[in-house]
Order: sequence, then structure tokens, then C-alpha cells
Amino acid sequence: MRHAHNPLHEDHAYVCFDERIEKIRSRYDELIAGIRQEAGDAQRDVIQLRERTHHDLVEKIDENARKLDDALGKLDTGLAEMARHHESRGRPE
Repeated sequence: MRHAHNPLHEDHAYVCFDERIEKIRSRYDELIAGIRQEAGDAQRDVIQLRERTHHDLVEKIDENARKLDDALGKLDTGLAEMARHHESRGRPE
């Protein structure tokens, strides 16, 4: 037995379909918002890590430059003392 065509059934089917689509869209919107939040958090973490690393690297470079300056100063002093010592030994008495 075939049922008569009932336009209300079609409207109900469209409403149910639209509701399902809306639920799916809502879930995807929530999912996408969560992913965007995580990506933003990760990006901020990477930027902070880069800034800390840059700061630490600059401090290390400055520290090494100071050590090098100190070492060069000591070397200059030592060479000057050696030159004076050599000159004093080379003078006739």
C-alpha cells in the first residue's frame, strides 16, 4: 500500500536535516575555535621562548666579550712586562 504524498513530511524532513546541519556546524565552530585558541597559545609560547633565548644569547655574548677584553688586557700587560724585562736584560752594564 502506497502512502499519499504529504508535504508536511517533507517539511519535517527538511527541518530535521537543517537541525542536524546546524548541530554539526555548531560542533565544527567549537572545534575550530578550540584549535585557533591552541594555535594562538602555542604561537605565544614560541614567541616567548624566542625572546628568552635571544635575551640569554645576548647576555652570553656580552659575558664572553667581557672575558675576552679581560684576557686581552692581561695579555697586553704580560707582553709589556716581557718587553720591559727583555729590554732590561739587553742593556749593557
